[in-house]
Amino acid sequence: MLDWIKNWIQDRKTLQRGRELFSKIQNGDKQGFRKILDLIPNKGELKECTKGLLGFCASEIQDPFYLETLLNAGLDPNLPDRNGIFPIHKAVENGKIKPVQILLEHGADPNVADPKGVTPLHISYSYDGLAEISELLISSGADTEKRDNLGKRYLM
Repeated sequence: MLDWIKNWIQDRKTLQRGRELFSKIQNGDKQGFRKILDLIPNKGELKECTKGLLGFCASEIQDPFYLETLLNAGLDPNLPDRNGIFPIHKAVENGKIKPVQILLEHGADPNVADPKGVTPLHISYSYDGLAEISELLISSGADTEKRDNLGKRYLM
């Protein structure tokens, strides 16, 4: 019983730290963000409290500081959010080339597929004005012949 209570308290702390990180990023508080990040004792807790945070930073935040800091802290760019969407998908969909570059530099898989089998290259082919991102993905090893779960191949 005592272990259950300890685990429950730890889970609450982890959730709270995740909320605080989101808040610091939204408010542009780099010092506060760093301070909270330093309070997280291990990568397991960091991973747990930051689900979706890389995707948020890659798609919604202009300043690359937060994305780079989280990746340098050890977050895996190939971990999806709770919906199975990867940070690189979100960056591509929002037309953010700098975050795509950062994610790729930190080992993001250019061929990673969401639950429907859609890859970042499929997304870049689906929107006008993303040719530069398509070229970056291809030069990073994206498979131009890959099909989604329905067998659809996306063409430039």
